[in-house]
Amino acid sequence: MENETPNNIITDKDKKANDKAIKFLISLAVGALLVGLLGFGIGYAVRGSGQKPKPAQEEITPKDTSASSETDGVTVGGVKLVRSQDITDNLTSAPTLSSLVSFHKQAQISDKLKLPGPFTVFAPTNDAFSKLPEGTSDALTRTENKKLLTDTMSYQIVPGTYTSADLKVMAQKGETLKTLQGSALTPILDENLLKIKDANGTIAGMETSDAVARNGIIHTIDGFLTQ
Repeated sequence: MENETPNNIITDKDKKANDKAIKFLISLAVGALLVGLLGFGIGYAVRGSGQKPKPAQEEITPKDTSASSETDGVTVGGVKLVRSQDITDNLTSAPTLSSLVSFHKQAQISDKLKLPGPFTVFAPTNDAFSKLPEGTSDALTRTENKKLLTDTMSYQIVPGTYTSADLKVMAQKGETLKTLQGSALTPILDENLLKIKDANGTIAGMETSDAVARNGIIHTIDGFLTQ
């Protein structure tokens, strides 16, 4: 009699990976649903009484920083991100941001980030993508999950230009940022280090900040922010 192939071993391993990815996607979908129901009430939220929210583009105007001057630029992944290029071209030039660029293309975000803006992009590095539960990246890029992918990528983009100095002031005041997706991101200070907290409580550290582009600013982060 021939030995039976132990298919159950492979199935169990795949099932565990799929379960992790499915749980992660469900959390994203629930967040997107809540924004759909409550998003009209979420503005550029300012905590504290008596303080009126201000539109992002009026609240903060583009500022120059010593790290991102016209001649020097900011180095990300061995490549200079420069003011003369738009956000999409700058992201594309950095090898350590290739996963983000691929997701932007599939979510049709790349063209949006070539518009005048301005925009502030919190850009997860390839290392940040590698920390996602196994199978999540593949699941997000499936045709049936296109809206979820677009919402997730839009959640990492904020209208207006916010330098690290601006974000530190916001963190001190307890203010939040309204993203393109509609949910809020919260700048925080952890032992005077600037970090960004998402709607699920996940905190991402800033790796490289204040890369000024023609139509906004880029901050690379070490985590993946989800709504």
